[in-house]
Amino acid sequence: PPAAQSQAWFGEAMERRCIVGLEFFDQVSGHWFNVRWYPTSDGAIGLGNDITARKREESDLRLAHEQLEERVRERTSDLNTANELLKALFDSAPAPIAMTRLDGGIVRANQAFGLLLGYSANELCAHSMESLSDPADFAHKRRMRERLLAGELATFELEMRLHRKDGE
Repeated sequence: PPAAQSQAWFGEAMERRCIVGLEFFDQVSGHWFNVRWYPTSDGAIGLGNDITARKREESDLRLAHEQLEERVRERTSDLNTANELLKALFDSAPAPIAMTRLDGGIVRANQAFGLLLGYSANELCAHSMESLSDPADFAHKRRMRERLLAGELATFELEMRLHRKDGE
């Protein structure tokens, strides 16, 4: 740093009787330095280190972080677009579709599923597949689900008799 600036840091270390540290870029050498002034009973001791490599690494890390954040933003945008398309496909599908938790509780159902059973989508989410199914069909589904979770099956198909809201 310029002599006047260095003198000011030295003076601060002496006056406050504390360690004063600074980092600066030396235009002449093109290097970064870290300097610390340590007060003593006779004055102060100054120690300096070349921290150019660390500064480059910090800069590289910041750049990598910014690039990663941009990739995350792009990927998030892509995923949001894909989710919107899947939601539109799910909601407008002519075939009845219901998504359930492992316990059979309905998480989401499309309009076709609601129309088939006479329920609104919100009403369906208050039900489980067990409450809408013929008990014999649901018992078979439960066994198939257990086999799927145990890794015995990769997929399974199942026809189930479902009860409509009007009792049919």
